[in-house]
Amino acid sequence: MDVVDSKAGRSRRLPVGDEVAAELLECDQRSRERFGDDRPAFFVASTGNPVSPGMPGVVFRRVWTRAGLEWPQAGKRPRPYDFRHRFAFANIERWTRDGVDVMAMLPYLAAYMGHAGIDSTLYYVHASPDSMDGYADLVADAERVVPETEEP
Repeated sequence: MDVVDSKAGRSRRLPVGDEVAAELLECDQRSRERFGDDRPAFFVASTGNPVSPGMPGVVFRRVWTRAGLEWPQAGKRPRPYDFRHRFAFANIERWTRDGVDVMAMLPYLAAYMGHAGIDSTLYYVHASPDSMDGYADLVADAERVVPETEEP
């Protein structure tokens, strides 16, 4: 899937599985039937306007509640963005556990997540509970040449 002109105007290519691809194709077909081929964005509201930046959070809370999950009244509340954090942590933790060179993989994770560079992605390395012990070893090696990633 090509994400064009997303956050900060960056574009990237994301691999998606067959089930997600099928859902996106169905969504595209229904949207084109209702709003035509010249709709302003892939995801549009019932009005035909682009989905607002806050809408994923609204839908997430609705799904959370309908699933019968308790919504915390105070403290940190779950957000769709938490899945993004978990994705990054899970990859870094898996690489660490499997003995993979995390610093060599960070440019690929950064590109996949749409980060302009690995600086933003390094946050996940130092904040990952399972990676804390090995963090000093990982960043001590950070000044070496890092492989470049290609634009999609």
